[in-house]
Amino acid sequence: VARTFKVTLMNSLMVASTVTVISLVIGSLAAYALARIKFPFRRGVLMTILGTRMIPEISMVIPLYILASRIKILNTPYILMITYLAFALPFAIWLLTSFFETIPVEMEEAAPFLRDLWAAADAIGVPLEGAISESGPGQLELTLKHHADAMRSADDAILYKRACKGVALKHGCEATFMAK
Repeated sequence: VARTFKVTLMNSLMVASTVTVISLVIGSLAAYALARIKFPFRRGVLMTILGTRMIPEISMVIPLYILASRIKILNTPYILMITYLAFALPFAIWLLTSFFETIPVEMEEAAPFLRDLWAAADAIGVPLEGAISESGPGQLELTLKHHADAMRSADDAILYKRACKGVALKHGCEATFMAK
């Protein structure tokens, strides 16, 4: 019984992790394209993806059985992966599309600026932790890593402001700062 349990547990882990990785990779690529690229019938594609979630799972049993028997993968983990993917992938695409639509386009447009800013901060030894979009277009909040030493934090803030102004000037922008 213990050996059978180990084998079935390992098979379950393999199937679950494979389906998760494939769903996330393919789902994120498809969702990003659906969220950012405006093309004809985009809404129709999204509704079709949503519609596949409404198909009763039991109705897929016979077609999947026929498919598995024809390509000789009955009683293998592969047919289980295909079955799970048939339902997990549309869900991942639908969910991730909604997520990508919440990311402001300004964050993507600011990517070259942020990349240069991160490189400048690394070059001068100022650790940045993250960037988020604020309420107005072009407003970004960048977070410096906290230090226990207050003087070090103050020095990092001054160095960061100088680096940020230099990078903004390079990109034809203006940098202003607001303390929190």
